Amino acid sequence: MTPKDSERLRSRLQWFESFTGRRIAQQALRATSSLASSSRADNMLRSPELKAIKFLKDRALSAPPSKIQSTNLHTWLLFTDGACKGDDEKDGTIGAILVSPEGKLCKYFSERVPGQFLNKLLKESAHPIFELELLPVWCALIRWGFLLRRSQCVVYMDNEAARGALTNGATSTENGRRIIQDFVLREMGAPNKKLFLTGTYEQQPG
Repeated sequence: MTPKDSERLRSRLQWFESFTGRRIAQQALRATSSLASSSRADNMLRSPELKAIKFLKDRALSAPPSKIQSTNLHTWLLFTDGACKGDDEKDGTIGAILVSPEGKLCKYFSERVPGQFLNKLLKESAHPIFELELLPVWCALIRWGFLLRRSQCVVYMDNEAARGALTNGATSTENGRRIIQDFVLREMGAPNKKLFLTGTYEQQPG
């Protein structure tokens, strides 16, 4: 596949995916980006690229369309945060607050990240704040996803890199990719649920 053909294919697949209103295909689309690189030495498709193209083709043929219903006007607010402290010994924490469409605080959690999971993150990064900012959004979707069915949810984060990765549905880090991959699968699994990721918020003392 020539770079020109791959660029045209990626554009068309992205266009088809836009009608589903989801982010599940973004990682696969990123896998095909190298095909359009002018510095690539050959035009032969490799195994990961063939898998990505097959996945995107199946999405274009079978992905359910986005639906607009009156229940989409119900808006939940989700505030999340993650932290990594310590020099010699790291300590990871995550938290989230869910506010109902009526403006009432109805759910929250504040947890320390288990040492076994934190050690996996530390193998890839000495200061895995990026993954720790992704983690509470993913945990909130697992815990409270049933409340967000047929609604929209605005997620407030204070980390631009994590927000951008969730918005794009893709990232280059291995641990981040796993979190985002499961996040978009769960987002797609709840009918008519839509998450909007907004810019950073300023935390007030106390």
